[in-house]
Amino acid sequence: MLFTIQVNNKKIKAEKGETILSALNRNGIIIPTLCRMKEFTPTGACRICVVEVEGRDRLVTACSQPVEEWMKIKTHSPRVITARKTIVELLLSNHPDDCLYCDRNLNCELQRLAEELNIRERRIKGKKTKQRLDQSSPAIVRELAKCILCGRCVRVCEELITCTSLDFINRGRLTHIGAAMDKDFIHHLFQERRIHRTYHLLHRPARAEKLECGCAPDPVPSGSPRAGQDIEPCKPDGAFIVPGISPEIRLYLVTERA
Repeated sequence: MLFTIQVNNKKIKAEKGETILSALNRNGIIIPTLCRMKEFTPTGACRICVVEVEGRDRLVTACSQPVEEWMKIKTHSPRVITARKTIVELLLSNHPDDCLYCDRNLNCELQRLAEELNIRERRIKGKKTKQRLDQSSPAIVRELAKCILCGRCVRVCEELITCTSLDFINRGRLTHIGAAMDKDFIHHLFQERRIHRTYHLLHRPARAEKLECGCAPDPVPSGSPRAGQDIEPCKPDGAFIVPGISPEIRLYLVTERA
């Protein structure tokens, strides 16, 4: 059932049961997100997609809030822009400053969002949380210091790969993504016998090199997981690594031209 809602003083059509974000996107209104992935359960974890709804004291997350017939929504009010900018500044306050040397430089959603919000300096300063570097897998290096806790990898692991190997660990500023007992990837996968074989396709598929890994680096918006040393030398110039899913629900890594 379609009904009318008001967005930025303009009337648009919305469908009963869909989220605010879905209705906005269907009508050509784009708002930024970090944790959202199409076809996956929305969580509203990043809070970047917040909008202002008349009659509500607090901002609401557009990706998880169902649309209602009475709603009058503002997507880019001063209050909303200030909230989004503050959230990104908080993420950057605990983020490494090595963008120029990062594998995701110029291909990073966090970097692009900071540019769109005109963030040019570190306004919020604090003691950064020291996170370990997980190099246990020959295929993927997990740099937890660059993780922004969007939860994308957790949802892919639970809803697509269905092995539930990853989850949030600890609370507050110590929160991070990890495997059971906070072990390194390869240790946990060997222990649980859940090793997903990944394949790096070279110039010829017949020459695919078999590797062992627990996830793929592309679903996340920043540079937390990246290709390991066993894959990086095989990557052609001008290409970057993206994951794919085979009909047997196995993970493999392929190279794709930018």
